[in-house]
Amino acid sequence: RCFMGDCSTSDGKPIVSLLFSKYGVRFALSYAGVSTFVMLGLFNLIVAIYIENTLNAAKTEGERTKAQRHRESVRVARLTRQLLKKFCAAERLLGGTLNHVSREGRRISGLNSWKDIGKALRASTIDDV
Repeated sequence: RCFMGDCSTSDGKPIVSLLFSKYGVRFALSYAGVSTFVMLGLFNLIVAIYIENTLNAAKTEGERTKAQRHRESVRVARLTRQLLKKFCAAERLLGGTLNHVSREGRRISGLNSWKDIGKALRASTIDDV
């Protein structure tokens, strides 16, 4: 009852002062030590629970973010694959005309090989998505 704040008799007299007058300094030191131990113990318990909850929330959030990142990577890969299929279909439809246009476009843009075009295409595709 004294640790919760109401440390008095039914008459309203403080119990701590009554016990101090009866038992002296030995009681005062014991009471102070036990009070300190209980308060620090409660504080430690509350902080430990708070930290545990915070770490669990951070772990869950990290897992969720990782899963979202993976889903986004799969989505970008799928869209890139669809775009590449469309380019291949367009090249098949246009045949030789596309090769001539491609050579002229490479000359104008400064891209020297199909590898350079692939890099530029990947960069622009990722930017568009």
